[in-house]
Amino acid sequence: MAPHMSSSASTTNSDECVLSDQLLALGRLARGEPPTGFLRAAVTLMGKCLRYRSAWWGLCFDRGPEEMPDIIQAEAIGLPESFAADWRRVESGNVFARTTVRERGVVQRLASACSGPAEATALAELARQLDIEGAMALCLEEEASGQLFFVVLYRAAGDQPFSDAEAAMFRELVRHVAQLWRFALQDALCQAEANSLGRMALARRDGQIVYAGSQISEQLSAHWPAWDGLQLPAEVVSQLQKAPFTQRMGLTRLVVTPLADHLQLAIESADVPTGLLTPRERRVAHLFAQGMSYKVIAQQLSLSPATVRTYLRQAYLRLGVKTKMELHGALSGRAR
Repeated sequence: MAPHMSSSASTTNSDECVLSDQLLALGRLARGEPPTGFLRAAVTLMGKCLRYRSAWWGLCFDRGPEEMPDIIQAEAIGLPESFAADWRRVESGNVFARTTVRERGVVQRLASACSGPAEATALAELARQLDIEGAMALCLEEEASGQLFFVVLYRAAGDQPFSDAEAAMFRELVRHVAQLWRFALQDALCQAEANSLGRMALARRDGQIVYAGSQISEQLSAHWPAWDGLQLPAEVVSQLQKAPFTQRMGLTRLVVTPLADHLQLAIESADVPTGLLTPRERRVAHLFAQGMSYKVIAQQLSLSPATVRTYLRQAYLRLGVKTKMELHGALSGRAR
């Protein structure tokens, strides 16, 4: 005779199986999806076990308890493209957002987004317009980039509030998504050192930011105070067609380099001696430092492997470096 199993135990086992399936699916997704599309695919996958009407996610920078966080990069499902900008216009009085950022690592839930303090009237009106009622959010510290990573799921009027079990599953899924995305970014940006992600950014060819570390975000904000954090500054966007190029930003320099179908951006000290290199030598050196082989560089730049080796040898001599690690340090502005 089979042993009796309580309904609560059965539910727990079922939730664990669902979570296990989701984590396995996320692992497969990370192997096949580029980092530029991974987060959207991952949040879409969450919908199979955490039913939601709309969602948004991205990176933000905590400005302190008295200020709302700065949104650095954001994407959404089921919401208008203007949502991040709309959210910023009505963020005053958003206790839910403040709590989510302050209590990092703790899932926050909201039963009714259309109610709250009087100063949040505009926010409640936006929620009504977008049919947002219930919400569930999580914010995590992203140590490698120095930013905060957040995911928010919304349900519509008439939907059941997010349950305790869903909150527990959400927390585990978001933690795994954040880690997988960080690994994918490190691979895509060809950075052996995780802490270098703070100085780097990844953008689409139209200038939309996919990822931006804290240091490069601070430099962009300082040089272009009106920068919205979602698109590259207009002055940079106007030059994207001629990448690779450099943009002087006070005491630092922004280096923009094509990376497959996207653009890699990095900041370096303005006194880095890369001006000693010709544009072609600089391009070859950057690609080689990113981990590309002679053959791949030759194919990408329409050169012969022998020519690539010549350019690289000249770059090593001009910069006074002997190893790939030293080359990477010279190009990124770190002391050798």
